[in-house]
Amino acid sequence: MKKIIKVDHVALIDGEIFLGRKFEDAFEIEKKLFYNLMSAREQDFTLITNVFDRKLDLKVKTYFVRFDADLQAQIDSEIYDVIKVDRDKKKQYMYLYLQKVGW
Repeated sequence: MKKIIKVDHVALIDGEIFLGRKFEDAFEIEKKLFYNLMSAREQDFTLITNVFDRKLDLKVKTYFVRFDADLQAQIDSEIYDVIKVDRDKKKQYMYLYLQKVGW
């Protein structure tokens, strides 16, 4: 009889996201994580617009780590403010709601 092994793991393959701070022309990296791009739901846009008075540009899923609330995110050469962070019940993954800086 074959054993079925349940894997509670999702491959995060869309790229790398760096959490850190922008100083002048440099971005000082504090954390490096892999991520998947997520589709933002209508309620995500409504929440970010109405509660935070911001614009949602990206929603990404990454592994859960603790980090300072004032850090920014860098994907490729773009810098984003982290508007909101949600985590799953198991504290395995977190969802970052991002707004591009300068928009």
